Amino acid sequence: MLHYLITKHSRPKFYNTNADVVDVPLTYVDSKIYRSIDEHGKLHALQVGGQPVIENHWLVENIDNAMATLAEHDVFPFESKAAARVFAKNNGLSQHVKYLPVGF
Repeated sequence: MLHYLITKHSRPKFYNTNADVVDVPLTYVDSKIYRSIDEHGKLHALQVGGQPVIENHWLVENIDNAMATLAEHDVFPFESKAAARVFAKNNGLSQHVKYLPVGF
């Protein structure tokens, strides 16, 4: 799972490749609906949300658009939480960051 390094602010700011904090304008949403079909062909809908933060996961309107916007600001995800931790440690950020997993 990919992870971004974020600040501990109420609305996260991100760390770029230079370990600088950047405030990237993303479109956050209060809820999302995920639809899937089960083995019997029945359509199910799961609504996640009620607020933009669910168990420390921020909900963005569109993950691909958000990742493209972040990349425009020189912010990229790490291949793993371990890789993000190494970057944070090497840049003296260990005490100031949170790790934001990206789910698809």
